[in-house]
Amino acid sequence: ARAAAASGRYARVVGADFSEAMIVRATTHSAGSTESTPLHFVHADAARLPFEAHAFDAVTCAFGVLHMPEPRAFFAEAARVLRPGGRFAFAVWCPPPATEGYEIMLGATAQHAVDLPEGPPMFEFADGPSVCGALGAVGFEGVRSIAHDMVWELDSAADFWSAVKDGTARTRAHIAALTDAQRREVKEAVLRACATRVSADGRLRLQMPCVISSATRASRE
Repeated sequence: ARAAAASGRYARVVGADFSEAMIVRATTHSAGSTESTPLHFVHADAARLPFEAHAFDAVTCAFGVLHMPEPRAFFAEAARVLRPGGRFAFAVWCPPPATEGYEIMLGATAQHAVDLPEGPPMFEFADGPSVCGALGAVGFEGVRSIAHDMVWELDSAADFWSAVKDGTARTRAHIAALTDAQRREVKEAVLRACATRVSADGRLRLQMPCVISSATRASRE
């Protein structure tokens, strides 16, 4: 939206999320925006998008694919709603140990299995060949997957614990399913692991590289 506004071109931007709470939050946040590009948000299932075929020039997804129960259905929907030649891109986290945040949490919860709904492998689409195969199967071409370095900076280890306990999806569900004693044990393990990574200035900096994959909707069906 900002790139289109800066270049003087018109763009219609639509955001979709499965969570109604996220739609409310996004709508409220964008209400105070000074951007000239119109923004609209809809409650939708990524595997069943409520849009006509060839309705968009571009589709993006930031760190949502790893939480979807049917990621390949979303890829097919992205291809359907894109015009021929349209662009698709999505970001996912690299698997641990490269992503220190996941290394800390998965290590801390490893001894405490809980009964959660089955989901696809969290880091499946951080792998280039998997992305190429999945996107090629639904009509994309020119698939590229590139890793990017990122750092998550927090004021303290306690802030990291609060972020993963309250602001994540799978990890939050895992923590919520623990007993009180198990939750305390996991928290203590997290704080100990974070303590070894605190910088001299007292801040916590975690390496959190991601993979951004992009592709073009084939010009022919």
